[in-house]
Amino acid sequence: PSDFPSPTGTTAADTARKAPKRTAAPTASARRVKDDLADRRRRKRQEELARARKAAKEAERGLRDRRAEQADADDALRQARDRHDQARQEASAAERQLRQAREELERADRGQREAEDRLQTAADAVARAERAAAEAADEVERLATSD
Repeated sequence: PSDFPSPTGTTAADTARKAPKRTAAPTASARRVKDDLADRRRRKRQEELARARKAAKEAERGLRDRRAEQADADDALRQARDRHDQARQEASAAERQLRQAREELERADRGQREAEDRLQTAADAVARAERAAAEAADEVERLATSD
């Protein structure tokens, strides 16, 4: 009859199988093993935490160093840009001065050519005047001696 279903839908065999087993209280050695395991896990977590804290401090130091390097590089870039701007201004000023000097050289060349032309014209006029004076002196001499 125990194999027949009961009004609750279970058999006596099912009830025997489902009954909770009572466990005996852990022995002292089992508790020690459990405590040792817990201690090892706790120490391992503490060691991992210590390693993580050390790594975090090193990372923070590295971050500070990188930020300092970045600030230095930023300053160097700013100074290089300032020097570049200054050099560009100096180059522009030098180009302006060179352009002005070339213009002055061209004016001086023109003035020199004009002076050379005037000198040649004056020299030609002097030569003509000398010839005219010599001819006049010769005429005077000829007229003075022909009496």
